[in-house]
Amino acid sequence: MTHESQIIINLIPIQDLSKIDAGIFMSAPIHYFSFAPHKIVLQSLDSFDQYSCPRNAHLIIGGGSILGCKDIKSEEQTEEYINKKSDEFINNKNPDSFPEYRIKKILRLFKYFSGKKILWGIGDLTEEHFKFPIYKQIYKEATLIGIRNYPPINHSSLNQKIYYVPDVSCCHKSLSNFTSEQSNQILFVGKISGIWTQKYKEQKNNNKDTNNKDTNNKDTHKIINIKHTSFETIIREIKHSKKIITNSYSVYYWCFLLGKQIELDIDTKSPFLLKFNTFDKTLKLEKAIELNNEFYKKIMDLIK
Repeated sequence: MTHESQIIINLIPIQDLSKIDAGIFMSAPIHYFSFAPHKIVLQSLDSFDQYSCPRNAHLIIGGGSILGCKDIKSEEQTEEYINKKSDEFINNKNPDSFPEYRIKKILRLFKYFSGKKILWGIGDLTEEHFKFPIYKQIYKEATLIGIRNYPPINHSSLNQKIYYVPDVSCCHKSLSNFTSEQSNQILFVGKISGIWTQKYKEQKNNNKDTNNKDTNNKDTHKIINIKHTSFETIIREIKHSKKIITNSYSVYYWCFLLGKQIELDIDTKSPFLLKFNTFDKTLKLEKAIELNNEFYKKIMDLIK
């Protein structure tokens, strides 16, 4: 049965689409797949106005860390708590309340739209999350679920399978066309902060003595902010670097798929470490692309 053309809304976790974070922006599936005859639009989850689209629209939510990876205690995982924290973010812009704001918004969108609700390559969830009713509700109401966590989670409380779908940015042609070129560049690329910039300067200065002694093998250093640099530029710099130091999941993922030497620079006490603890270190580029292609076919079977 063929349905009339509908709008598909691809929502990614970014507050302002004009302020590009290459990792999040390139995790939107609409960059790589055609959904014809349906019309597709890219929107920010955080600023999306649901009343601007017809109610029969399909939703694709992802990729990226849509639900956040904040460690919330189980006794706090109630609808009342989520509402309270969400209102706190809306009224006071408290960044600590951002994950709860997104959870509430996703549930509101699920109730409003009558089309298919698809989660594509979202991340940073663990088995623990399924103890909490608020997460169960999101997963039970979704039509099709693909998350980037490995190994795949299939909790007994759910009535459908959760598919393992790596970040869809693996489908970008610049990764498949990648050829490694050896150089002496050490690349710092990620989410830049004052502390991280200082680490870069310290390492650069520490290598000066070594470079002075060995003039034939001088290391060069470069630092890039993922929030202000295009995907193509980041991949090109990764290509020319012998070592990449990063605090970004996306950069870590791209380097891993390309077989580059990576050093993860992140506080062991940081909640964001969860992203890397659920990373499949056996994954190859070809397999990542294959898994996304298979998930795409499942979606097209649903909306054709």
